[in-house]
This record gives sequence, structure tokens and C-alpha cells, in this order.
Amino acid sequence: MADIKADQRTETTTGQPSTALWHGIQRKSIEWYPTVDEDECIGCGMCFATCGKKVYQIVDGKPKVVSPYSCMVGCQTCMNLCLSNAISFPNVDMVRELIKEKDVLNHL
Repeated sequence: MADIKADQRTETTTGQPSTALWHGIQRKSIEWYPTVDEDECIGCGMCFATCGKKVYQIVDGKPKVVSPYSCMVGCQTCMNLCLSNAISFPNVDMVRELIKEKDVLNHL
């Protein structure tokens, strides 16, 4: 199997990943991305400003998750920095179990 880096992907003309892999696993098979509680969100833009993967766009003054599968598996930076605690992720144990199940650490 080819040596695959954590965020290796092929971009389409829109900048969205057309084929995304995370340690050899199809990224779209991993349900890891943020959810924004619109009632709690104050529209500060901290998530948009701190996300290096362009997961968010600001729409009508509030962040929208527009590229969920661009989110780096395991990253929670936006949630940790959210000023109103409006962002959530699946339980991190899901990532731990995936790493064990797919034997990711032995393929680094």
C-alpha cells in the first residue's frame, strides 16, 4: 500500500476534496466534523478564523459548516476556542476506537 499522509487529497475546481483519505481510510466514512448550535452561536467568527481546513463559511453573520469532511479527524480547535460553547463534535472515543480498529498507529 502506498505511503499516505494524514490529509492527502485531490482537490476539485471548487477546492473541495474529491478523494480524501485519512491514514488510508476514506474520509467520508468517518463522521468527524463540527456541529454549530445556531441558538448558542454569537457570530464572533472565531471558528472561521482558526480553522485552517476551510470547514466554515460565514453566511448571514454566522458560521456554517460547508466542508465537513475537510475537518481534520480528531481536531477540536474551533470547539475549544468558541466563545459561546456553540460547537460540538462526536465523542473523541470514536477516533480512538477507529485508530485501534484500523491499526493506524502501526502504519505511520
